[in-house]
Amino acid sequence: MSTPGEPEYLDIQISRLLEFAKKSKVNEGGFGWLDENEIIDQSKNIQSWINSRMLYVFSAAKNIKIEGFDSEIEHGLTSLETVMFDQENGGWFREVSKSGPVDTNKTCYELAFVLLASSTAATNNKRAAQILNQALVVFEKYFWDEKYGMAKEIWNQDFSKLDPYRGVNANMHMVEALISVYHFTEDLKWLKMALRITENVFQRAVKEYNLLIPEHFDENWNVIEDYNLTNQADPFRPYGVCVGHLYEWSRLAIHLTRALGAAAPKWLLEDAKAIFDNAVKIGWAVDGSEGFVYTVDFAGKAVVTDRMHWVVTEAIAAAWSWHQVTKDPKYLELYSNWWRYADQYFVDKTNGSWRHECDQQNKPSSHVWQGRPDVYHALNACLISKSKADLISFVRPI
Repeated sequence: MSTPGEPEYLDIQISRLLEFAKKSKVNEGGFGWLDENEIIDQSKNIQSWINSRMLYVFSAAKNIKIEGFDSEIEHGLTSLETVMFDQENGGWFREVSKSGPVDTNKTCYELAFVLLASSTAATNNKRAAQILNQALVVFEKYFWDEKYGMAKEIWNQDFSKLDPYRGVNANMHMVEALISVYHFTEDLKWLKMALRITENVFQRAVKEYNLLIPEHFDENWNVIEDYNLTNQADPFRPYGVCVGHLYEWSRLAIHLTRALGAAAPKWLLEDAKAIFDNAVKIGWAVDGSEGFVYTVDFAGKAVVTDRMHWVVTEAIAAAWSWHQVTKDPKYLELYSNWWRYADQYFVDKTNGSWRHECDQQNKPSSHVWQGRPDVYHALNACLISKSKADLISFVRPI
């Protein structure tokens, strides 16, 4: 039997996750929300973030020479050109049904995944490159805020009204997307934007919040500390600080450093390492059980103690990345321990997907997440765990 986190194990995981993802294809267009039984949940509409994440995972697989997903890639690209795209105003709808758009808002979070998916697919596909160009125009015209060096969050359908909310989650995924865009375009402009976002986020975390990263802001980028205080376990905008995002930010800082090369500022890795170490301190097994809590408050105390699959995958990917950078065995020990934990509680060895949530005692739960709509986080953990020097070879052909 293969050991969790080792190459043979990772190959098995990648294959199973991709086969599971194929089942999300909707004939009318896009990729649907899968449930625990590998069946599309007909009560859910097509979500833009799921649609783009599925396109991304199939494209990333193709970039590392895993064949057999061309039809899924073409299907995903077609959905971005048709059912998900606003032909009149530009941009992509947030949610569509068989009869048309349901949520017509244009959001930074969803746009980030359009950029990530199209830039990953563009290495092998001209249609993807055209979609990428469209998405970059939308990003620069409506979402990039030069004054603050951050991305705006939500516009209405025709881009005439901007919501005052600003979010770090969307900006984090925009950093991820912009790094991928850079690797396709080789235009340093996108890296500079990614660095500005990261610097703004890290400075506040280091100087004001004891290495915690606030999630929610007003239009002037003032922290809203009590945001969703009465809805603490929201899947996208929970109250407080997301432990998984601390790991994700620390890993993205490594990717950004590698892309910038000699131009990378010294603080970038220093702050990222401190944020990673703090995430271990406040997030792992802090309530008497193995696993990562979902959120903490601004004193670093656990709030939502449910365990999310995406949090452990981000911790795994970050630990491996830090080991590649530092060669410090402590990160390899964390990596191995967290893979063992994930394999024991989250990996479904029958159908190839991952359970999305466990409770505080690591029993399957659905307090925050229903079904299994997301393979992006788990596949990323596997792909990064297989990578070596550049840690992001799967975003372009090798």
